[in-house]
Amino acid sequence: MSSMGWHCDSKFSVKGKFLDNMNGQVYNTPVVIFSIGKSRYLKWRRRFVQKNLNGRNEFVIESKSLEEMLLTEGSVCIINPRDEEPHIDELLKRMVHFQHGDTKVIGNDISIGFVFRVSPHSCVCSKHDNRVILPENVINIIKSKEKGKKVNQEERNKLYNKFDMLEYHNILKSHFLKYYNI
Repeated sequence: MSSMGWHCDSKFSVKGKFLDNMNGQVYNTPVVIFSIGKSRYLKWRRRFVQKNLNGRNEFVIESKSLEEMLLTEGSVCIINPRDEEPHIDELLKRMVHFQHGDTKVIGNDISIGFVFRVSPHSCVCSKHDNRVILPENVINIIKSKEKGKKVNQEERNKLYNKFDMLEYHNILKSHFLKYYNI
């Protein structure tokens, strides 16, 4: 089984402030999902802001707010950025916003969502092997995290070296041939 957990594409504080340093997309821009393969459900839930036992505001999941939408072969889903931005719900008189996720693909089924967003980031890739060429300041940040044991690049490289891209592509190809009865 493969799944995607609950999340928001745009990150906000409980006060509704867009968090630039935590976001991989430009403020107030939509996300577009183009789906191929097996149909799957994208679920939605509402969260609201409430004070915890320490008196701090936190997001709490509203228990009866679960909705779901079917993403079928060839469907296009546009996620409105306003859904993820905390705002005052006039009926509830409280700050709310929505998360999506909890999608599941079971067994050998294959379902792919191509996700498009407006990103404030850019990178340079090698024309020889398509690897990202990191700027010196990013390399230095990674090295400092390695020293603090937040990232172990040596272990990460071992995992990357184990990955067999040809085998992976052959598995994907066989799933698509089976799915489309080719």
